[in-house]
Amino acid sequence: MYLLFSMFSNFVAILNPTAIAAGSMKPAVRPTLKTLIVGMVTLFLFPLAIAPSMIPLGLEFVLHWLGKYTALPLFLILSILELIGVAWLYFEVLKSQGKLLQSRELNILEVVTARSSDS
Repeated sequence: MYLLFSMFSNFVAILNPTAIAAGSMKPAVRPTLKTLIVGMVTLFLFPLAIAPSMIPLGLEFVLHWLGKYTALPLFLILSILELIGVAWLYFEVLKSQGKLLQSRELNILEVVTARSSDS
């Protein structure tokens, strides 16, 4: 789940950076309409990004519900296989995220170094 969360959050942070005031979790400047809309879309897409991590548990639940009890720890085996697959995917996606971050570096720097109009 953590690797899926990291992939999703990295893309959101790269595509929609937000300046955060030092020492707090409050935005340094008033958020734009684009930032608010992307935040709302992110809120709705996040469960979809994490959903694949629930597949092994869902399969085991369905098998038990159908009365197909197995001696194998199916959830454990599928979770290990999923971890291997997601870890491989994470490192592949990380390469493209690095390229995207490099191409947007100046835009991100401009946004995150913005000064609050209150200071």
